[in-house]
Amino acid sequence: MKNKEIGTRLKSLRKNKGLEQQEVAKLMGYKSDTTISKWENGKNLPNGGKLAKLASIFNTSTDYILHGEAIQSSNSEPILDIYNELTPPRQQKVYHYAEEQLDEQRVEESGVVYHIDDYKAKVEEDLYGKASAGSGYYVYDNPVETVEIPGHIIPDKPYDIMLEVAGDSMEPLFRDGEYIFVKKSPDIRSGSFGVFVINGESYVKKVYVDATSMRLVSLNKAYNDIIVTENDDIITIGKVVL
Repeated sequence: MKNKEIGTRLKSLRKNKGLEQQEVAKLMGYKSDTTISKWENGKNLPNGGKLAKLASIFNTSTDYILHGEAIQSSNSEPILDIYNELTPPRQQKVYHYAEEQLDEQRVEESGVVYHIDDYKAKVEEDLYGKASAGSGYYVYDNPVETVEIPGHIIPDKPYDIMLEVAGDSMEPLFRDGEYIFVKKSPDIRSGSFGVFVINGESYVKKVYVDATSMRLVSLNKAYNDIIVTENDDIITIGKVVL
């Protein structure tokens, strides 16, 4: 009975998104809609990875698919809130990143660790400084050094400068020591990730702007929001290219 209820929810979610079974199959990486049909008929159930991908496609949660309601978790709720704000293409990136982290965790738990980046092609890229939640870091007009980075991390979208993240204030999305790519622009839409220089110190943050205030938000809840006032000297460097 439970399988049939899950199948009914999957069918309803698909129709609400205006998708045919074949379209969902293509998004899931299947050549035919046979598997999707079996799921909707309750004959089979998607496994954990496929279930998470369906939730991403239908912009819902795995809890809703399985149980018909959102089951709250104090540990996962902040991550889910962020995830649900993202558009489907960005949700896919987060999903793939989470898969990579889980794979790395399993390898580490096995006691055998391989650094795959050692085997990937490296390219040289100019570094323009660092962006952090702390002080003492700057963004420069000219490159401060040239570094070797794995070619696969360079984004497809156009960007102007590369910076190094310093600190853990933007984890889990941006990690300490990771490189980010920035498209220069004096204007950034509210809710976007950007790089800002405030009173001479650089920050990578999620920005929220309204008619009366500007708030820079860290993803790591251990850090307080930065409220920008009219007394602050602020320069918007640009938008982080995800």
